[in-house]
Amino acid sequence: MKIGIALGGGGARGIAHIGVLKTLEAQNIPIDIICGTSMGSVIGAMYAFDPHAAHVEKKIKDYYTQHGIGSGWLNFLSKEEDEFKGSFLMEMSYFVRKKYMALAALRRAGLENAEALRRPLEKLLPDCNIEDLRIPFAAVATNLTEGTDEAFAEGSLIDAVYASSAIEGIFPPLARNGRLYSDGGPTANTPIEACRQMGADLVIAVFLPATLKREEKFANGLEVILRVDLIASVKLGRTLLDQADIVICPEVGDIHWAAFKKLDDCIDLGLRAAEKALPEIIAKLKPRRSPFSRLRQYIRAKLSQD
Repeated sequence: MKIGIALGGGGARGIAHIGVLKTLEAQNIPIDIICGTSMGSVIGAMYAFDPHAAHVEKKIKDYYTQHGIGSGWLNFLSKEEDEFKGSFLMEMSYFVRKKYMALAALRRAGLENAEALRRPLEKLLPDCNIEDLRIPFAAVATNLTEGTDEAFAEGSLIDAVYASSAIEGIFPPLARNGRLYSDGGPTANTPIEACRQMGADLVIAVFLPATLKREEKFANGLEVILRVDLIASVKLGRTLLDQADIVICPEVGDIHWAAFKKLDDCIDLGLRAAEKALPEIIAKLKPRRSPFSRLRQYIRAKLSQD
């Protein structure tokens, strides 16, 4: 039995994957295949290269401590509208920035250039091909040219994770082989099917739901389009979960996708959700957890440390 884990997208909420991986590691639950979308592809790629959740956590925190989230736009997006209320100048600042973002998104492929995403990926990930990772891995992106989702399971690791993480409207899409690729969230937010295609017999899906808060006013047509897109994405994501054998659902819905300052909260919520799912996971893995399989896992862990 090959065990695959599908790590979903959700921006900063995806840091919860570290907590899930720490819990599985502590219980000696092996992972044979990793597929990730968006932030799930970042955490998944880091773990596939160095399968120690504590190492992944340290690297993420060190980067955030040194560089922050590296974007004025992300800082702005992570704030709630209420945070700008209280003075005329703050409310005017919020209004102007929001309008400027809408206009900028209509005039160019993204608010940021490609380097704004590539730089952090180059700090967090090795410059290697996906085939060189210790655990088989795939990053899932949306193929804008053909209207499908596509799993990158070979070639440049950084290119694959960039494509999977290039949030539409924020970062420009990746051009590759005559096609354009962007964030995989809209089409395969939790890449369960990709895990199956890579040979997983049992798939653990980590789903990061966004809370659909009540909205009563929309300033323009763009906000209506974005709202409809969010509703469709959430509904599709929940429907796709039926394909998984086990679903872990950290309660991160109230955390904004750009709120990277809440790293510890996300990790803790991932830990709690995985611990809640442990009885079901262990029950389904009983045939796998024989003395021989535990010996094989011990040897593999020792080799990875070397």
